[in-house]
Amino acid sequence: MIDRIPDSFQESYADLSSLRLHFVEGGTGYPLVFLPAYLDTWQTFRLVLPLLAPHFRCLVLDQRGHGKSHYAGEDWSLDAYAQDVIEFLDQQGIERTTLVGSSMGSFVARKVALRCPDRIDRLVLVGSGMRTDNHEQLQGLRVALEQFSEAIPRELAEAILSPNAKRGKIPDWFFNACVDASSQIPGKTWRGALDGLLADNHSDRLEAIMQPTLLIAGNQDEVFLWEDQAQVAQKLPQADLKLYEAVGHYPHWEEPTQFAADLREFLQKEHSLAKS
Repeated sequence: MIDRIPDSFQESYADLSSLRLHFVEGGTGYPLVFLPAYLDTWQTFRLVLPLLAPHFRCLVLDQRGHGKSHYAGEDWSLDAYAQDVIEFLDQQGIERTTLVGSSMGSFVARKVALRCPDRIDRLVLVGSGMRTDNHEQLQGLRVALEQFSEAIPRELAEAILSPNAKRGKIPDWFFNACVDASSQIPGKTWRGALDGLLADNHSDRLEAIMQPTLLIAGNQDEVFLWEDQAQVAQKLPQADLKLYEAVGHYPHWEEPTQFAADLREFLQKEHSLAKS
């Protein structure tokens, strides 16, 4: 089941200045830090973790307010999310790493790279985009969330996730468990994290991100069109774009084997960061 920690993985907590951050860790060697999307938990990478753990030390965070990383404060900015990652690296004694960010996690990864370029070797941005402050779909969701208090209907979580993945390509048990995890996230996080995402626009700073970057995009992504993701690749000085055919917003759900292979190949270019 998706809610069971994968074999050879364990769950832990890191005490940060603003919260107790939950994460799942497995594997040894060069560290990869995974940042899930808005409304996702560590479980979103469940299908790729067993494929990567033989080669890397994989650390997957529940970002603030998500999963078991409960947050009682009011700062939902992307800068706050980035600060969590930086404090996590410090707490874990990780001097340098590669960040793998999905959707909102990709925006957080970019902010970390801008703030601490000496700590980040490479970036893997999955389902990313140029900006969110003018995103009509996300703005519409924010308006819809006003009708709910703390409890978010499971039906809404399913409606949000369904268009973002072609369900015929992923196991039903996996999809249903991811929907369950999203629906259990407090309404405060749904609204706060989305507010932080919509308030941020750092697209004019992308040229300053000098790390080698791999963008993985689905050509049927309905959140950030692949053309938008191609613009991100053009802005970044050292970026490659992998376009997955007939795939939506979550390539790591729909094509986990290809995703893991592409990530490993990217990290082995020029510098061998993976175990053989």
